[in-house]
Amino acid sequence: GCALAELGKCLAPCTATVDHEAYDSLVARVRSAMSGAIDPVTNALQVRMRDLADESRFEDAARWRDRLAHFVQASVRTHRLMMLAQIEQLVAGKPTPAGGWEVHCISYGALTGAITIPNGVDPLPAINALISTADQISQPAPSQVAGLTEEAEAILQWLESDGVRLVRTSEPLALPIGCGGALLTQLGQVRNEIRAQEPVDYQWLTASARGKMVTRIA
Repeated sequence: GCALAELGKCLAPCTATVDHEAYDSLVARVRSAMSGAIDPVTNALQVRMRDLADESRFEDAARWRDRLAHFVQASVRTHRLMMLAQIEQLVAGKPTPAGGWEVHCISYGALTGAITIPNGVDPLPAINALISTADQISQPAPSQVAGLTEEAEAILQWLESDGVRLVRTSEPLALPIGCGGALLTQLGQVRNEIRAQEPVDYQWLTASARGKMVTRIA
């Protein structure tokens, strides 16, 4: 027997007793969520949180809120990296305090070249020279960055910093609309509000404070 199946938490395909259509439907829903359409998952979790909060089970609701936050964070992080991993060439610049430009050349999520252009110098010839001398990187496996994940995340942070301008990109910078970015922002805002109101560490919030946070999200 399968304990998870008996608890209703698994279709138990290993027992060969599951209905094929039901299993295919579940796989399709999981594939859709992993591809960036997470609304069905997040909506179900928020309903669960709301029901628990209505029953004053704030600690249980907070645990589901934390699971929701981890899931959304993983979704957004994954799709941000996938977005960068598919771009063969991206060139962006950021103004320097001295009035020049700091220009980076990026390929498949890895830094392939960088240059600082002084103030008063025409940037286009320098950028063209940077592109022509940048490291050549082979396209990695699908959805994987060419270098370290930590490097790709640092590049994403730099691209999102104030003042950065795109010079050219071989593919658009775009995230799936349903991958959870808006909800992640909301979760962060509510968490910051609760932390500001409570004198204790977040991990030790009272049940009442956790309940406030749950109901704000739900």
